[in-house]
Amino acid sequence: MNPNNSFNLIDLLASVKRWRRPIIIFTLLAILGSIIITHPRLMAPKYESVAIIYPINPALTDRPYLFKTESGGELSIDLFGGKEDIDRLISISKSSQIFTSVLDSFDLYTMYKIDTSKKYHLSSAISKFKKNFTAAKNEYRGVEIHVKDKNKNTAADIANFIVRKIDEINKGMFLRSRKKIFGLFEGRLKTKQAEVEELTDSLSRMRRLYNIYDINAQSEILTMQVSRTESDLTSLKAERNTLKNQGGNENRVKRLNSIINGLEMKLKGLTSVSGGNKFNLELLSEGTDKVM
Repeated sequence: MNPNNSFNLIDLLASVKRWRRPIIIFTLLAILGSIIITHPRLMAPKYESVAIIYPINPALTDRPYLFKTESGGELSIDLFGGKEDIDRLISISKSSQIFTSVLDSFDLYTMYKIDTSKKYHLSSAISKFKKNFTAAKNEYRGVEIHVKDKNKNTAADIANFIVRKIDEINKGMFLRSRKKIFGLFEGRLKTKQAEVEELTDSLSRMRRLYNIYDINAQSEILTMQVSRTESDLTSLKAERNTLKNQGGNENRVKRLNSIINGLEMKLKGLTSVSGGNKFNLELLSEGTDKVM
């Protein structure tokens, strides 16, 4: 045996013997303290309840996703929210609105033995609750809510309550935003409807004023009548001139003149407002520019 080892062991035993009283006292105190601390009546065990929230992607309710794209293609959008959405849920979970709701709903003031008549009773209760509550992002892009309580059912109830409250507040924020957008679109829709009604009324007035109801059909009929009348006039005038040059029957010439005058009046009525007709080429041309 190495003499140095024997010397060290003897030295150690001598030190233990010399300090035996403090060592014994310290050991007994440590045993007694651990017994006291871990005694069920002095330190009741706490149960932890965990709830996980996955934020939805707000873009799923945007117009491009709801109405696809103009080209008709499908949009590729992640179902779950990103970093900003996760941070928003964590901020909501740690807000005074959540803490106050939990304290009031579960009467934690009584559990924490806090006098509500005191000035800073709310901040004291929130400080105690924060020791039993955590909210943080996990590796799966979710928000984990941890709640500790001496009663396992209470811990679970508080965790579920917080999840519901976060969802309620988060939805409320988006609904208020969507309502503002809806209000803007509704206002624009009413403006456009008023413009359409005004244009419809104006169009109706123009149609009644110019007697235009079917531009294509009416213009076709009117053009055909004008062409036929002009053709008849040309034929009759040629016949009349021939009879005059040949010294033909004067009565026949008079009848032709009478027919020609009638056709000229008809042509004037078909082409000009001064002709007296309610529907003519002049009104059709003027009305078409305003109705179309």
